[in-house]
Amino acid sequence: EEEDEEEKEPPVSIVIIGVGRVFQEQGTAILYLSRGKDSHTLIILADTDETMEATLKQMESGDFRNWLVNQGLAVYHAPKSEKTPGGS
Repeated sequence: EEEDEEEKEPPVSIVIIGVGRVFQEQGTAILYLSRGKDSHTLIILADTDETMEATLKQMESGDFRNWLVNQGLAVYHAPKSEKTPGGS
């Protein structure tokens, strides 16, 4: 029975302490800003090249502020593409 319960949950891409689970979903990007004493590092993880491109465009526009979870973390879900498997 325990295996059946585990199969019902979607696969977990990452667990972020203080935020919770970020479930695997197409069109997802995670942005993390690490602030050090002498440097700042921005890490961007995206599921596809297309998601990365969309994420960077949104960052240029400043819209990334809408995705902030806290001061150093943002989660972006790209709009669903009109291209669907098997579609025209």
